[in-house]
Amino acid sequence: LVQISLRFGIGWLGDSVGRMRMYAASYVLQGIGLGVFAQLAPDRPLLLVLYFVIYATGHAAWVVFQQTMIADYFGIRRFATLRGFSGALQTPLGVAMPFFAGWMFDRQGDYRQTFMLFGAVALTGALAVLLIRRPLWSDAGAHEAAFERPATAR
Repeated sequence: LVQISLRFGIGWLGDSVGRMRMYAASYVLQGIGLGVFAQLAPDRPLLLVLYFVIYATGHAAWVVFQQTMIADYFGIRRFATLRGFSGALQTPLGVAMPFFAGWMFDRQGDYRQTFMLFGAVALTGALAVLLIRRPLWSDAGAHEAAFERPATAR
């Protein structure tokens, strides 16, 4: 329920300050949240609340802006194809990471380093988002026009 209400406010904020900034911030918040989660211990229950606030906000922003960034950068003409492609890349990692976390637990005896690593990977996502540049639409339009010409009869 918290995520649902966060998504409305985060969407509005993205329209106000910029979707790219908010998308990068989503990765930062998720990375920090995972770092907080890695520090959880029975004698630190307040960290659980802090984790939920930080990570939930970051994840809500990620859900909102992942899709809008694809549309902003590549248009809506190939939106479904790009979403399918990105999902095809995300799914194997989503399946493999719990196995990796279990393997790390078997070797280390806890999940602390694993969640710190996952947090660091999320932080690199913010850097990647800030480094991408929108394609020049004049170049993209010329490229698509070349593929949309009707085939000539032979």
